[in-house]
Amino acid sequence: MKRSITCIASAILLSTSVNALAADDCVLPVNNTSWDVGAFNNNGTISGSHHVPWIFQSNGTVSAAGHWTAIWQRGACDKVHVVLITNNGTKDIFDVLFVTSSRLVAVKGDSLYRFGKKR
Repeated sequence: MKRSITCIASAILLSTSVNALAADDCVLPVNNTSWDVGAFNNNGTISGSHHVPWIFQSNGTVSAAGHWTAIWQRGACDKVHVVLITNNGTKDIFDVLFVTSSRLVAVKGDSLYRFGKKR
């Protein structure tokens, strides 16, 4: 009985998640949107958000005012590839996956990198 309840609960959660993603219809939330973003590691630990938000623009730029600017290119329905240059000239490259219209996860190489919530 316990296993049946667990399977039913899992099916409901999976169905809800799929419906939430389908509702986004592959529209990237990058039109002048602000995101509170913090570090995220492969152990699932999310640190507090940095005080400067990431701002995605529809012109293909993203920035954290006073810290860095970047360009983004659409990689898939819900994914953008970001090439970033910090104010001191350091280059960083990562992918951003918009998990929902209000949550993002950045991945660098094969590692989790950042987690963000839309403001």
